[in-house]
Amino acid sequence: TQNPGAPGWAREGYTSGSEASSASRDDGTSVRGVGSNFRRDVCGSIAAMRFVLATFGSWGDVKPFAAIARRARRIGHDAVVVTDVWYADRLRARGVEVAGFDAGLDPDLPKRRPEIMHRWKGTGIFFREVLSPALAPMYQATRAAIDALGADMVLCHHVAWGAMWAAQEMEAPWSMAAMAPASWMSLENPNMYPVMPDRDHYRMWALKLGNAVSRRVVRAMTDGVANRARCNLGLPAQRDVMLARTFGGHMNLGLWSPQFRGPAGDDHAASHVTGFPLESPDAEPELDPAIETFLDDGAPPVLITLGTSAGAISSEVPRMVAGVCAASRRRALILVGNRESLPREMPPGIAAFEHAPYARVMPRCAAVVHHGGVGTTSEVLRAGKPAVIVPFAHDQFDNARRCRMAGCSVTLDRRTLNAARIQTALDRVTDTATFAEASERMRASIEQEDGLGTALSLLAPSPVAATATSDGG
Repeated sequence: TQNPGAPGWAREGYTSGSEASSASRDDGTSVRGVGSNFRRDVCGSIAAMRFVLATFGSWGDVKPFAAIARRARRIGHDAVVVTDVWYADRLRARGVEVAGFDAGLDPDLPKRRPEIMHRWKGTGIFFREVLSPALAPMYQATRAAIDALGADMVLCHHVAWGAMWAAQEMEAPWSMAAMAPASWMSLENPNMYPVMPDRDHYRMWALKLGNAVSRRVVRAMTDGVANRARCNLGLPAQRDVMLARTFGGHMNLGLWSPQFRGPAGDDHAASHVTGFPLESPDAEPELDPAIETFLDDGAPPVLITLGTSAGAISSEVPRMVAGVCAASRRRALILVGNRESLPREMPPGIAAFEHAPYARVMPRCAAVVHHGGVGTTSEVLRAGKPAVIVPFAHDQFDNARRCRMAGCSVTLDRRTLNAARIQTALDRVTDTATFAEASERMRASIEQEDGLGTALSLLAPSPVAATATSDGG
């Protein structure tokens, strides 16, 4: 009997895991129970699958999972996204089924606690103050989604540990998806962490020492957080939750372009680099008419955007870049991220808006100044635009280094940022042909990739997963 008060994904005829082993569809196809790998149709072929996609963090962490869900449903699979209720309306507006949990996610936290974007303290603060209270409700919501959907696969964001634990406890197949290369430690293809200098190459002894220290630091930051939550859930303690346990599922997906960071020989087993999980620009909302008017009114502008979290704590960087653009007679378009940050007055040729879909606005800009978040970075690379990157925290330093090494950007240190350095960097990326050429090569390469299709073909290796190569919204 269906519960009329249950969420949509739990009412639409899905069979719970306890019932699925003996249930059948009207057309005679069997419905798999939790714990087996795939459902099969009456001819024995692999049939459509049921995905639970669990994610947590900023919109940049949620949007890729929404894109995977949309593609999965469009090609015949079932999918529900488990995430904080803060994103529920936004996801449902995109046609995504949501199993929400309330972890008290506060979009104003970066304003109240700007240390969350501190160069080296920020990641620890995120684990302790943002992720920790989310793990138990995430666990419960994922268990409910697995039970309601009869999940064939649970795909967990690399910090969605509560979802991973739920899948393990219910013996449901699960996989991990990492958003940025910094989540995959490697000596062969090393990452740059916030305490490291920005170099093209690092000495092997330094890398080995750095990795050993980093592992101890990560364990200290994460194992205590994870095990307090596990204790409250009645689960036994674990070691190396972030660095080992999350890589112990069916497979590990790196949701980035192989041109950004290719596979490495020392990656964990069953690791695959899929390409960026980007939908077609046609899937994004139309541009605000006022932005259209500004773009049409002159030369392509410099786009200035710091994403959700960095944008909330720093109005100084966009103001400084806009001042440089005004002084050098460059047009600039600022996306501030929230209405409260909109400036009251702007110099001629400078415009500010709350937000705009990157996939529609970036191709019409001359260059982009941004913070190095992987979601923003992927859109800049897809648009083929040179960039000036000012990283703040977390994986942003590694993303900036990889763009710089690809010849697509210049990195500026926020601690020493001034008008002269911004002017020099903008001159380099807009006036030097090598930056435009490298950015165009990256754009052409990413255009040939299908990160969403690749991810689904790995998770659901069946003919149904290969029927779509683009998304029309």
